[in-house]
Amino acid sequence: MYDDDEKRWNLFYVAYKAEPNTPKQFRMNEEGRIWRAVSTEPGMDGIGGPYRDVGIVMEPGPASESWEGLQGTDSFFPYRAGNGWLALYGSANTESVPIQHWRVGLASAPSIRGPWTRRHGPNLPIEPTFIENPIVERLADGSYGAVYDTTTNPDAIGFTWSKDGRDWSRGQTVVIQPTHAKWSPEVRTPLGLVSESDGTYTVFYTGFEQAADWTKLLDARPANTFAIGFVRVRIN
Repeated sequence: MYDDDEKRWNLFYVAYKAEPNTPKQFRMNEEGRIWRAVSTEPGMDGIGGPYRDVGIVMEPGPASESWEGLQGTDSFFPYRAGNGWLALYGSANTESVPIQHWRVGLASAPSIRGPWTRRHGPNLPIEPTFIENPIVERLADGSYGAVYDTTTNPDAIGFTWSKDGRDWSRGQTVVIQPTHAKWSPEVRTPLGLVSESDGTYTVFYTGFEQAADWTKLLDARPANTFAIGFVRVRIN
């Protein structure tokens, strides 16, 4: 994200602790913390880096909500709204296998530099069980759309809409891999909504190239390869 005030690009990423899994807990990724890094070169051309870490903006602790789990903060995506900034952030209950919930909540800050504060209360009711890595785009009419990873359909991604960036609709399933163009047994994370000049959006997304064997999750990572595809969509 570009910060108009400092004329720098901001990069947010998650850093996990890790230890061996147990039969009852998924600990390969745990206690996730969100770091903020800033481009060392000013201006739009600084997007290519290099970047320097400037600090942690969100982490597990006393400020965590009751629905946040052992995984800590597993994603964080900031966007402008009104006179400040909002962010969708996620967490998963990996302290209990089988894992029951991956959820998202809302945080706010006066500027992209923070301080970031969780909005207290329940998680956003976009999906009842699984939502991961939502990415937000402000649409042409000033409202907001977000794409995210969902498990509702292996050929689909999730989509949710908000008028103001705060209150989000129940998620919709968007099939992006029709049968005649199927290359992935399971579509995973969409990587954004890229606005095109004709009013459509390009969605890049990741996917497994073989069927995932999740029964091996506690032993080792599934022996899979992944690839990236893209599709054009139109938002009505």
